[in-house]
Amino acid sequence: MKLAEEFSLDDVSPEFGSLTTTDALDEVGIDGRTDPDAGKADILTDGLPLLMSVSMFDSMAARVFGGGAVMLPGLILAAPVAYFRSKHRQRMEIRREYLHVVHEVLASARQEVASELSLKLIEARELIDDSVDQALTDRRKAVEKRRKELQAFLAQDKPKQKQLASEAQARLAEIEKLRAQADALRAELGT
Repeated sequence: MKLAEEFSLDDVSPEFGSLTTTDALDEVGIDGRTDPDAGKADILTDGLPLLMSVSMFDSMAARVFGGGAVMLPGLILAAPVAYFRSKHRQRMEIRREYLHVVHEVLASARQEVASELSLKLIEARELIDDSVDQALTDRRKAVEKRRKELQAFLAQDKPKQKQLASEAQARLAEIEKLRAQADALRAELGT
């Protein structure tokens, strides 16, 4: 017999349907987050590459068209490149920020789920412990009741056992007496 069957633990099942998110997950979000550097230009990351591109495109235009250092063609060619570089950098920063937010949310969710799951497991263990304790108590009471019944039966049976023992002694004495008579008759017949 299995222990689970003996203690009727088949119907014990923990329920996790009441798991809910906590307020900690609501605090982490992307609402209201804006790019603090929107519309700003950095001289090192935007200006210096733009200046170098203008200079490169100027020298290329001067060689192709033959002329002096005119900044307008270089600026016309370098401005879109610098603009797209700046936009690409901003997109990457925003993407990095969103990934950071996603990691925060996942870490928070992982922590909340782990703590909620631990609580549910503790509750389930307490429920199982209570069920096992109740089953053991019931079993002990049943065994104790059976022991008392057997002791009562044994106590009722003692006078009867004494009576049977005295009857058996009387029969044994009668058998011995008959045996002695049979030995005496054999001895008489044999002589």
